[in-house]
Amino acid sequence: MHERKGWAHFWEIDFVVLNRFGDLLFIEQKNGSLSEDEEGLRKNYQDGAKSPIDQVHRSIDKAREKFQWRHGKQR
Repeated sequence: MHERKGWAHFWEIDFVVLNRFGDLLFIEQKNGSLSEDEEGLRKNYQDGAKSPIDQVHRSIDKAREKFQWRHGKQR
């Protein structure tokens, strides 16, 4: 995650929705089609296929790390 003057970039995440209870929904939008193989959903790029699920998990982990760094570990 990159943070600059009042905004943060969460790597792959395109949208973050927050409700009044503090629940978050992370949305990663993909253009074009996805395929499915024995490893799950895949998005084909010029440099090979990548898992959008793995991309979202990495982004969520980074957001969680940033939250813990700023606010301390929550129980």
